[in-house]
Amino acid sequence: MFLPSSTQLLAVAFFLTISSVHFLHAHGAYHELVERIEAELKKSPADAALHFKLAEAHAGHEEAKACLKEIAEVERLAPGVYPTGYLRGFSLFLGGENEQAKAVLDQFLSTHPDHVDALATRGRVLAKMDRPAESTADLQAAVKASPSPSGELVMELALAYQPPFPRHPVRPNGCFTSLPQKANS
Repeated sequence: MFLPSSTQLLAVAFFLTISSVHFLHAHGAYHELVERIEAELKKSPADAALHFKLAEAHAGHEEAKACLKEIAEVERLAPGVYPTGYLRGFSLFLGGENEQAKAVLDQFLSTHPDHVDALATRGRVLAKMDRPAESTADLQAAVKASPSPSGELVMELALAYQPPFPRHPVRPNGCFTSLPQKANS
């Protein structure tokens, strides 16, 4: 078991507190935005730009299925006009479809190599796929490509540099147990 330092624990606790406050505040704003866009779509149901805005709103609130539904509508109405690849990859990642998400993000990044959110998302996908070196490289590229990287992105990159979890038992008080030593032959 890996035991982080007290500084790391405080940083993570602070980040989670700030994130939860932001999430609770943003939740109401999300519903208001969706209601406004849906009202506009009732007047103009074939407006691909409105469907794209709705897909972005759903992605921002991590509503993967709703986002994918809107992306399909955008691609039906205006194929190739809007950069839907990132939103599709992000939504697939949210849904746990890491292989598909990576393939979609690879394709999107081949034409948008400095897209900060796509790089960060692919970094997260690669981490879930247990590919830490590639994950860290994408997170570094996202931080480098961003004019002002978010605290969340910087935190992810910092945590990616943590030493690996110990591969041996740990006592409940955090002291490492002694492992039997293999005799030299």
